[in-house]
Amino acid sequence: MHTHKKIHGHILFHHGAAVIISILSLICIYLPTIVESVDIATDSSSSSSTSTKQHSKCKNTVQYEVVGTIPSDENAFTQGLTYGNGKLYLSTGINGHSTVREISKMDGQTTLDNIDLADEYFGEGLAFYKNKLIQLTWKKRTGFIYETEPKLALIKTFTFETTRNEGWGITYDESKKQFIVSDGSEYLHFWDEDTLQETHKVAVLDTMGKVRNLNELEYYDEDRIMANKWYTDLIYIINIKSGQVEEIIDFSTLWPRSERGDGADVFNGISVYDNGEFLVTGKLWPLMYRIKFI
Repeated sequence: MHTHKKIHGHILFHHGAAVIISILSLICIYLPTIVESVDIATDSSSSSSTSTKQHSKCKNTVQYEVVGTIPSDENAFTQGLTYGNGKLYLSTGINGHSTVREISKMDGQTTLDNIDLADEYFGEGLAFYKNKLIQLTWKKRTGFIYETEPKLALIKTFTFETTRNEGWGITYDESKKQFIVSDGSEYLHFWDEDTLQETHKVAVLDTMGKVRNLNELEYYDEDRIMANKWYTDLIYIINIKSGQVEEIIDFSTLWPRSERGDGADVFNGISVYDNGEFLVTGKLWPLMYRIKFI
C-alpha cells in the first residue's frame, strides 16, 4: 500500500504506509538520552544568505554538533546524496522530475551538471565509487552507472533484483569491493562490484526486532553503514556483518517538524564530506547541514 501527498502540484506516492514509532524504538542500548544544547549559528565561512536561512532551533546534541549549513534546492526531492573527489552529487525523485546532478559544494542551489532520467523512472539512491556514480530507480528494477569526468555521462544501464524488487538506498564498501543496497524490507543486499549480482543479504535487527524502511545509505567505517529510516528523523548505525543496529542518532531537533512548512518532506540524505564532517538533509529542504559526530 502507498500513501501519497501533493507536492508542488504533483502527486507523490511514498514507500509503504506511514511508520508509527514507539518511544522504545528510539532508544539504543549504547546511547545516552538525547538532550538539547545551545543554539549555534552558521559558521563564518558560510554566506550571509545561508545565515538568514539558519533554522532558529538548530541545536547541538550529545550525539552530534552542527558545524554549518549549505543552501539546498528546495524543489529537489532528495533521494541520494554522495561525495567524491571533492565533488557533491545528488539524485532526485518523482517521475518526470528525476535527475542525477553535480551540485556546488558551497551552494547546493547551483547545479554544475545534470542528466534527466526518462519519465518512467523514479530516481533513488546514489553512490560514488572509482570516479563513477551508481544510481537506483524505485520500481523499474533498473539502475544506471555514470562516469563523472570530464562531465556526467551515462555508460551503463543494468537490471537488478532485491527482496521487494525495489531500489531505495545504495552505498559502496571499497574494502570489500561491494555495493550495499536497501529496498524497504528488513534486508541489506550485497552486490559484487563487477557483476552487480547479489552475493548475500543480511537482516537488520534492533532490540525490538526486524528493522524495515531503511532508505538512504552511507558507508560509515569498517563494517558499519549509516541509514536514514524512512519517515523518521533518525539515522541508524548498522553492523553490516551481523545486521545489528548499534546506535540510533536522533535528528528531531535539527529542523523540528513543527517548523517545516507544507512544502518540506521527510528527512533523507546523508553523505561524507570534508574534514571528517557529514552532510544531512531532507526531501524538498532548503538546507544541507554540516555535522560532526561527538
